[in-house]
Amino acid sequence: MYANLHLHSFYSDGVHTPRTLCEMAKQEGYQALAITDHETVRGLPGLREAAKELGMECLTGIELYADGFGAHFHLTGLDFDPTHPTVQAYLEIAETAAFENTRIRFESYCRREGIRDVTWQDVLEDAKDARWLCNEQVFLTLKRLKGYTEADYYPFFNSFVLTRPDRPGFRLNWTCEQMISMIRDAGGIAVLAHPHRQTKFLPDLVKLGLNGVEVDHPDIDEADIADARAFAAANRLYLSGGTDHTGRLSNYPWERGDDPRRAEGKIAGLPYNTDVHNGVTEEDFRAIKDRIYG
Repeated sequence: MYANLHLHSFYSDGVHTPRTLCEMAKQEGYQALAITDHETVRGLPGLREAAKELGMECLTGIELYADGFGAHFHLTGLDFDPTHPTVQAYLEIAETAAFENTRIRFESYCRREGIRDVTWQDVLEDAKDARWLCNEQVFLTLKRLKGYTEADYYPFFNSFVLTRPDRPGFRLNWTCEQMISMIRDAGGIAVLAHPHRQTKFLPDLVKLGLNGVEVDHPDIDEADIADARAFAAANRLYLSGGTDHTGRLSNYPWERGDDPRRAEGKIAGLPYNTDVHNGVTEEDFRAIKDRIYG
């Protein structure tokens, strides 16, 4: 694979900096990448700088949440203008919501666990210049100050996400039409991410402007891939893919192990510590860069 177009950095739910991701990607044979952090592009300057120094290509990327047709979707935006006014307004809202929701969850978790000597300010100090905060930044602080280890991650995670913030202004419900339009208006490509059992929605999403689909990802199976590729070929969609949370470019260190929900059959996909090389070929990467479908 030439390019890995679905990755997360320290700026959302990853643990690596954009520079480290670039270095790791190059070591693994990738020549291009996009960091698709959740609802933020704060890692983009670091990605561009590192890619230039390492002689790699990169694309602007982001991962978005959207609802529609009675389902919930993850979409990635690729090669868009992050300074577009609509994108900037969205980022401000989304980052603020993630920040506040995580703060509320953190405070609730500490109360339940009887933790009184770790503060939100401690989390902010570890988060540095990140703004879209989640369980990963909190866990990093608990490792530093409370002696948590990677083996504690899933018990922590399952307890942490029990707290569902429900304050006015911080429950965001974006529609597919809103998210696809935003990326397209900013000159980008809107991609249906890891479409496990969701390829049936492709016709409706295309009507809204979707112009890409992931066909290589650890959380989709052969049936998903076949359906996505066939539909993409018939409808002139861009092909995308990447490792997301799996393999050596993961935000899940090897010693963390797999999410127990996979073993219980509650979520689909390969174990997180499976070494994979998902992505796209140079031909598919060039198709995106050159906008062969407009």
